[in-house]
Amino acid sequence: MPKGLIIIRWDDKIGAVVEAKHPSNLQVSDDHVMRIFTTHTLGDAAQGFLSMKIEDLNVASYYSGVLKGDLGQFCVSLILEQDEDPEGFEEILVEAAVNILEKFKTPEFHETVTREYERIIKAPTVEVEQRLALIFSDPLRTAILLKLTEGSTTRRELIDWLKENKNMDVPDLNAGLSPFIKTGLVRTSFVEGITDECLFLVKDVFALRTPIKELTAAARSGAVNPQLSNRYLQEVNTFFSTYTPSSEEISNLSKLLTDPDIYNIIKQLRTKFILKNELPSFSKISETEINKILNQLLEYNLIRIIPDDNGDEWVCLISDIKFIQFFPEYLIDTIRQKWNDGLIDQRQAIRHLEFLLEVYE
Repeated sequence: MPKGLIIIRWDDKIGAVVEAKHPSNLQVSDDHVMRIFTTHTLGDAAQGFLSMKIEDLNVASYYSGVLKGDLGQFCVSLILEQDEDPEGFEEILVEAAVNILEKFKTPEFHETVTREYERIIKAPTVEVEQRLALIFSDPLRTAILLKLTEGSTTRRELIDWLKENKNMDVPDLNAGLSPFIKTGLVRTSFVEGITDECLFLVKDVFALRTPIKELTAAARSGAVNPQLSNRYLQEVNTFFSTYTPSSEEISNLSKLLTDPDIYNIIKQLRTKFILKNELPSFSKISETEINKILNQLLEYNLIRIIPDDNGDEWVCLISDIKFIQFFPEYLIDTIRQKWNDGLIDQRQAIRHLEFLLEVYE
């Protein structure tokens, strides 16, 4: 488990300054703090994630670059045990850093540092569906997906398109692209004759809400509590008989999956009905937090709380969100048309087709 989280700000007069840390007894020397910051800023001082070893420190760290206004520049750095892999923390640390730096100079800053650290230690690894949820929960990433379904683009072209067509600034394109690349949806490559790196969509994805096949089958066969089965099936049928999907709903459901506590509870509920009073032992969080989560799941019609004949309350998942990846066959015609119209370089088109062939095989 990570040892702690430190937020380092660069001060032009005195150098690297620790603005916050959690836990409060985390020990990192001034020299190590300075070296974390300067490791990021050596060379081209690229904004983004780095893993580093500094003497006895094992660090996963995010550098903000120079932020707008007078906020300055920051490192949000996770101090790890020696045997932990920094790369495994990249996505969750980047998300945490964005949330933390948004609260700098506000009364919620230190509370946000604590909350984000707690999130990190609860989810040291990010599962594939959580990475896909990061795409659908974030307007910037959903816009990136839309653009990439229209064919290959360079990084610069993508940034310009987001600004001009979606009015979106891109503070860190690497962070935005990370879940696309780590799930294999996107390949990147330099192409001869093009000075900027090109981005190629090689798998597409969509999200939808579904019933839980295993639970409905178990309820119909009598393999689960018979006192609950009929009521559970009624709740599922009632919800889906009037259900109308929307992109806003998919975004909200995706946000739930990016929360480690909520995600762990949903994973448990996918396999069985669980007594409400037993959920704290399954999730290892307080009853107060459990109730907050249950209220969210009820609000988005993911669960029902069904009493049995003894008055015991069971938490039952009546719907779920699934992410379906598929081969984007439509891109073959898109590439051919853009090539014929002179909108993309021949070598760029061929590279995209080569990537698609690799994925198809």
